[in-house]
Amino acid sequence: MIIDQEIKVKAMYRNIEHYKSIGYEINKGMQELSVKVEDLPINSHLKIKIRCDYCQCMDCIFERSYRDHIKHQSKSSIKKDACKNCRGLKIKEHMLKTYGVESGIAFHYNFLEK
Repeated sequence: MIIDQEIKVKAMYRNIEHYKSIGYEINKGMQELSVKVEDLPINSHLKIKIRCDYCQCMDCIFERSYRDHIKHQSKSSIKKDACKNCRGLKIKEHMLKTYGVESGIAFHYNFLEK
């Protein structure tokens, strides 16, 4: 779950047209804007703060680039974020949803039996 609702961005020649098309007002020159995280370009390397969806404790806040976050969300069948401690829970949930078993070893044994 993304914690940051807004993030500070410098408007430069690469991204000025993107932000203008969304409706942000930009004067000439480099300017610092406060934009919604959803309004960032898909390929943005800016770091956003994310909270683990499994343990949801205040200590389980980690940073990931927005680009990587979008990539993980689009490729994963489980649309949740996991910290390093809870990564195994996400893998287990993915294996159950996709293959009907909790681990790769169980999948291997089920595959050999058939």
